[in-house]
Amino acid sequence: MERWKDRKVAWLGVDTDEGEPAALARRLSAAGVTWRNFLDGSTDGPFTRTLGIGGFPSLFVIDAAGVLRSDPNGDEDVEALVERLLAELDAR
Repeated sequence: MERWKDRKVAWLGVDTDEGEPAALARRLSAAGVTWRNFLDGSTDGPFTRTLGIGGFPSLFVIDAAGVLRSDPNGDEDVEALVERLLAELDAR
């Protein structure tokens, strides 16, 4: 995250633990998490189910047009992918 802090990159965490948003906020704060997160409610929550997330943690790269550009189950070099997408965005 630090590497791209001044670039057009956004981070979003999805938490599948059951519980209240305030409890999630406390856990994330204690862990030093500074990026946006939301509570999906369970491993069968709507976001998790829609994306077909089968393992945790999972990492998705979604481009500026909202297109999924990575396979969370693959062995893709995510840093290289993000750099390439940022270069494409800069070239526009």
